[in-house]
Amino acid sequence: MTGSSFRPHSSSWSLKLALCALGLVVSGTAMADSIDGTWCSVQEARMLTIQGSQLIVDRSVSTGQYSRHNFIADWPVPTAQESEKGTRIHLRLMGETTMVGVKIRANGETTAPETWHRCQPAT
Repeated sequence: MTGSSFRPHSSSWSLKLALCALGLVVSGTAMADSIDGTWCSVQEARMLTIQGSQLIVDRSVSTGQYSRHNFIADWPVPTAQESEKGTRIHLRLMGETTMVGVKIRANGETTAPETWHRCQPAT
């Protein structure tokens, strides 16, 4: 095609492609957050920790299905809370410092979403 302004090998085209690729790399780096860490409940005075495929609550540990932004596991049951037996929790990262969790009880009942924030270190 003569007279066409589209030239995939032109220096302008290469510069645009390089800038686009750089933008993807930079934005990917900025979004490199993870659900791992210690979280504090907004609604209740509770904490939980996610370390890879492990969920730790009140010294009880469950192994779950881990991905960078989601976690699904059986809710660890301290002996004082037998009513929670058979409950699964679905946690989803909503941003660097916010996570939302929903519990699904053994009878299929779903709890209201619970908001969690990364716990602040003690000062």
